[in-house]
Amino acid sequence: MKMRTGDRVRVHRTDEAGMAVFVYGYLDRVDHEKDYAFVFVDDELRASHCPLRDVQPVQITTVEVRFDSSELCLALAHNPPLRRGLVFMWQAEAELAGIELDRLEPLGDDGNGLHDHVDSWALAVLEAGGETFWLRMWAQVPTPSAPDGLVRVCAEPQHWDS
Repeated sequence: MKMRTGDRVRVHRTDEAGMAVFVYGYLDRVDHEKDYAFVFVDDELRASHCPLRDVQPVQITTVEVRFDSSELCLALAHNPPLRRGLVFMWQAEAELAGIELDRLEPLGDDGNGLHDHVDSWALAVLEAGGETFWLRMWAQVPTPSAPDGLVRVCAEPQHWDS
């Protein structure tokens, strides 16, 4: 997807602790020769000089909440009310990104999600821009061979098998 001046974008950054974070802003311009973009990040006074590979157009499917935590991964797998909180966290992130939702309907008993795959839960059904999406939590549970846990909450297009 080609980005144009004024597009809402997401910028990948690394914080002081080395953790990946995303910030949002508006594209000023792209310098294709140097592979950089200039982005007016929200709450910053000047355009930031960002590597082009770290700049992505904002879409409902690019908004995500992510945790690199083995303990949290295990807690979310076994504590349904914590999963319900992820819906609200993702909704807040979507608002920061500038995504307008037409509908958000939590799934499962008390909105705790439905365990629909060995490593995922369907948390909610979303509508935005006339399209329907699943809000899904993917969990990479730590194992002896892969000790790092990961939780990712993102929207995916809703496809029905016929």
